[in-house]
Amino acid sequence: PPGTVLDQTIVVWALGEAPTTRTVAVHCHGVVTGALSADPGFSVAVRPVEAGARYLIDITPRSTATRLLATIRVQVQPEGDVSLFAAVGGALAR
Repeated sequence: PPGTVLDQTIVVWALGEAPTTRTVAVHCHGVVTGALSADPGFSVAVRPVEAGARYLIDITPRSTATRLLATIRVQVQPEGDVSLFAAVGGALAR
């Protein structure tokens, strides 16, 4: 959506790397009502920084022992959803 900006659209971990949390900032003119991972191998949490303007999305792989790729859908109201990608290993994790 026009008013929503993510500070990054891809977050990656190398195979075998510690499964630490990566954070993506969302700047918007609305409310982030949730964030969902298409793969249960990633946990996702939303933290408001400034309600209606800035939020943080915490993404953590449950393991980095195997390759994973997921779309993370961030729900922004009333602007609409935006997506980013999370990956463990593979071409994105160079």
